[in-house]
Amino acid sequence: MLVLDGLIAVGVDAGRAHTTWLVGSDDLVRPWNMREFSLIQNTTWRALTDTRLALLDGDFSRRVAGIPMITRELLGRATQTTHWLLAKSLIAGSPVVEERLLLLFALLSERWGRVRRDGVWLNLPLTHELLAQMCGARRPSVTTALRSLRERGLVDCTQRGCWLLRGDAIGGDPLALTQHRHWDRSARAGAAIDPAGFDADAAGLHVAAGNGVGTGAFDSMVA
Repeated sequence: MLVLDGLIAVGVDAGRAHTTWLVGSDDLVRPWNMREFSLIQNTTWRALTDTRLALLDGDFSRRVAGIPMITRELLGRATQTTHWLLAKSLIAGSPVVEERLLLLFALLSERWGRVRRDGVWLNLPLTHELLAQMCGARRPSVTTALRSLRERGLVDCTQRGCWLLRGDAIGGDPLALTQHRHWDRSARAGAAIDPAGFDADAAGLHVAAGNGVGTGAFDSMVA
């Protein structure tokens, strides 16, 4: 599946361990293949904003056969997704929660940030609980760390889902974030995912916000 637009939180559980990452525009994913990893006990996919997905099924494969340009483009998007997850794995390497949050915000800003005079704005529905899951910390620790970052003038949550990052919070010069960005920055706010009733023959679909679902619900989408 190719994410056309929107934002999805993907959660993975193994024992007492839990991690979450974000899937957005241009990401190429195969949710039904997650069970191939025996370590993973449970996976949930929850749309945070209105999301559109394109199902690249057998009919699509036949239509694009012999068109190298499309194959290269899809391979490039899959590679971008892999690099994004690799960069995200760096965050847990820091022993300090404040630094983990700064690394996370810097990574999110590179993909979804908008540079303005007062800093970089992130219009993402990031709750303290979601931030904790993404940086491998407990929610109370994230709340305390965010309070410290706010007092230092590095990070501020101006309204629900709107974060302002200043100066060193995103590695110095905010304009540098725009010089090598290859991601589509467009994203609509507030949606959810309920793929339980997806039509396997559909070329694309629209999902709404707030619902959680295991990967088993994607099985009906496999051509």
